[in-house]
Amino acid sequence: GNINGSNVVLNGASLLASNTVINSALTWNNSSQINAGSVLTVATNRLLLLTGGGGHYFYGILTNAGTIQLPAGGGDLQLYGSCGTAGAIGELVNLPGALVDVQGNNSIDNACGTELVINQGVLRKSGGTGTTYIYPSLTNSGTLDVQTGTINLSKGQGSGVFLPEAGATLI
Repeated sequence: GNINGSNVVLNGASLLASNTVINSALTWNNSSQINAGSVLTVATNRLLLLTGGGGHYFYGILTNAGTIQLPAGGGDLQLYGSCGTAGAIGELVNLPGALVDVQGNNSIDNACGTELVINQGVLRKSGGTGTTYIYPSLTNSGTLDVQTGTINLSKGQGSGVFLPEAGATLI
């Protein structure tokens, strides 16, 4: 299915998004989850906005061809793998030309140790002077851009660019 409209809001609810494409702006507000078995794709030039604090729990595959924003105070993206929920994968794939923009000290968390972040585009920390943690295993063939504060990687690898800009830190 497709999510269409000018600004669709998922507010504190669960979504089973089997092969769903976001063709608009989707605001994922407050603590809610996208269930196991879900494949959710942010289309080119479209936006997934994670707001409202708390955790945004993702048990499926999230593919980004557009922009995912984690605004300051908007909470963390929590990926869940296969350690307790049948069919859970917990994977973020950021495609070439796409942007994941961490605008505060938000983190990308994991629960099981099996979760993955595959960055082929730009994964950027553009705001917040504190630390953003990326706990899942990160494979980077794009650009990891630390503009401010600190990004702390648990497991990072790849042939891409790992760029801590002036005054910023990459651990």
